[in-house]
Amino acid sequence: MLQVKTSAETTPKIYNWLLALATALLMLCVAELTLQRLSPDTYHIWPPGFENQFEPVPGVEGVSVFTINDMGVRGRNFDRKRPKVRE
Repeated sequence: MLQVKTSAETTPKIYNWLLALATALLMLCVAELTLQRLSPDTYHIWPPGFENQFEPVPGVEGVSVFTINDMGVRGRNFDRKRPKVRE
């Protein structure tokens, strides 16, 4: 004989899955906030203020200068008074 499950039998399974999903999302949020508080303020591939000069290979003239600005970005320092980098 075919047995049909009533809503009283399936409801606890749905609540268990929803509770597990909500718990996992809550734990991810807690982990993210914890890691943001423990990590340093910024991450830089190159240290801010880094500068290096490269000597040219034979056949090339001039010295190449590689600079990192105070924000850790390659290039000159940004003018903090101007809202745009380029005009």
